[in-house]
Amino acid sequence: MVLGKLIRSFGSEPPKRALPIVGPATLGRSVRLDPSMLAAMEGALGEPVSPDLVITGQGLIAMEDDAGTTYLHRFYDDEDRMLQALTDSEDGGDALEWSFYVPAGSEYLASGTSVSDWTARLSRAHIEHDGERFERTWYDDDTREQPPVRFTELVYEDETGQTGRNLPQECMVYARDTAQGELLLLALVMGEGEEASFERMLGTGLRPHQVTV
Repeated sequence: MVLGKLIRSFGSEPPKRALPIVGPATLGRSVRLDPSMLAAMEGALGEPVSPDLVITGQGLIAMEDDAGTTYLHRFYDDEDRMLQALTDSEDGGDALEWSFYVPAGSEYLASGTSVSDWTARLSRAHIEHDGERFERTWYDDDTREQPPVRFTELVYEDETGQTGRNLPQECMVYARDTAQGELLLLALVMGEGEEASFERMLGTGLRPHQVTV
């Protein structure tokens, strides 16, 4: 089970709200990504990646640090793919940067396994995935273990903002050098009680003009 499916079963109900619009993207719309940016992802996955995304789920994350608050807006389709935008506004507007991720593996918390074991995996400065080495993109050039970023994503599945879930997560992003850049997002997604899932998603960065209606 990956992030898109988890939002249907994990978490508690957040307050109702009008859903943001970021560039051309919001729940209920279809967007198209620049196909040329998906070539490296197709090579890593060994299968074609459609550039067309029908948005059936939408998430919002507030990221706070010493410089202030920025917002991650996430847009999901029924194939559990995720388009992500970084903005300086909770209400959306223009994206500061875009990225696109597709599922690349999922694990449930096995009986007797501690969540802290998975948190330790998210704390590494580098990680291997399918024989490729990815370096941590956060914490600059610090090679020590560092804790993953913790946040709660508010995820909605209808355009009115009437139905949604709070989805606590611990997350780290890694990257490796390719012609277009390749990202690896790792997330520990917490459910109610002792439910948890460890998610892997492969991604790439996009420019604003590469996300269109």
